[in-house]
Amino acid sequence: MKRFLKRTIGIVLIIFLIVSVVPYALPISNPAEYSVKNPFNESNYEIVNNTTIHYRQWLPQSSELKGKIMMIHGMGGSSYSWLLTVQPLLEQGYMVVAVDLPGFGYSDRQQGLDHSQSSRSNMMWQVIDNIDKRLQGDSRLLKWYLMGHSMGGGTVAAMISDHPEKIKAAILVAGALSENNPSQYQAVLKYPPVRRWIEVVLYMVALQPKRIESFLTSAYGRRPTESEVEGYLMPLKQPGTSSIMIDLLLTSRNEPLERIVGSDVPITGIWGSEDTWVPVSEAENIQKLIPDFEYRVIEGSSHCPMETHPNEFNRILAGILDEN
Repeated sequence: MKRFLKRTIGIVLIIFLIVSVVPYALPISNPAEYSVKNPFNESNYEIVNNTTIHYRQWLPQSSELKGKIMMIHGMGGSSYSWLLTVQPLLEQGYMVVAVDLPGFGYSDRQQGLDHSQSSRSNMMWQVIDNIDKRLQGDSRLLKWYLMGHSMGGGTVAAMISDHPEKIKAAILVAGALSENNPSQYQAVLKYPPVRRWIEVVLYMVALQPKRIESFLTSAYGRRPTESEVEGYLMPLKQPGTSSIMIDLLLTSRNEPLERIVGSDVPITGIWGSEDTWVPVSEAENIQKLIPDFEYRVIEGSSHCPMETHPNEFNRILAGILDEN
């Protein structure tokens, strides 16, 4: 019996050491290989609440500004997600801003950030206000169009709740607006070794080309090209991505959809008929709460219609903008 107890205690101690010590000997980033500053010619930065926000800004080709539009990506995305949407908007006379939410793209990855949609809304409005201050004449008085994809749709919903008076119209692209409860993970994720193990697994397994290819295959409904994999992989490989994912799990929270019920802001949706991530049924649920909400469905498209079906997406988007 004593021998059994000693052996059991020894095994428990070994397991404890493996769980508590080993993850700190494994890497979670490679700053020398992937750290990038000013990645694009149109890159801009704003410091908001001690958090650095990266965004890309394009000015229209015409001298007259038709409107201003901010585009907000979904989970795992960045400004890259909107590249096939930019040029058509510029040709129509819109100023385009594609923002990287904190923790994504080339924005700040400091630990301890609040990733709730309420916090994101506050940051995005400060970015918008700073951009408006630099515009000339009547351009600064124009209201903004907001477009959010998937998780970014929840950000747009929070922005509608906070400042409807500043918005011309809002477009949800497969918008993920359902309420969630991050508190269920808190007890486990706050234990440092568990947190470190998750960071290690994310870096060594999830943030690798084959995993990104699998992720995009599901989101696109087809296999991605090498350039598409690279377009998502490079921002995700920025130092600190695996670490902020823990804070994301702990603090990410959508605002109740009821907060935008009755808003005067015109809200439209664009969905893919084959979307399995945020299916068309989610658009139907939004419509039940907001009867004026209208949505268009792109047949054959999955979760990222702006990337996989850009011609149809841009045609629908142009129509929505013209209507508002």
